Amino acid sequence: MSRATLAAIIVRRRGLIALVWILACALLLPKARRIESVLRVAARVDGSESAAVDEQLANRFQSPFAHSVVLVAAGIPSAQSFQINTFRKQPLEQML
Repeated sequence: MSRATLAAIIVRRRGLIALVWILACALLLPKARRIESVLRVAARVDGSESAAVDEQLANRFQSPFAHSVVLVAAGIPSAQSFQINTFRKQPLEQML
């Protein structure tokens, strides 16, 4: 079947194709409502540092919603500044 033939079939049967899409959406909508509870949206690598942080957050705060940490750093030069390269090379101990 060539592309032209397939295109002609799609154009001729566009009403039927639209109906099939509408039915598919109607059938999948109830399952789509709870997809977030079934799938985990964040990537996770078992044994990694981020997985260890997730476990610590869940254990310390006793919350299933504790999945992120915000680090606020003050006194950091602008990314457009040439000083940022020297700042990145400093050991962490000097920053704290």
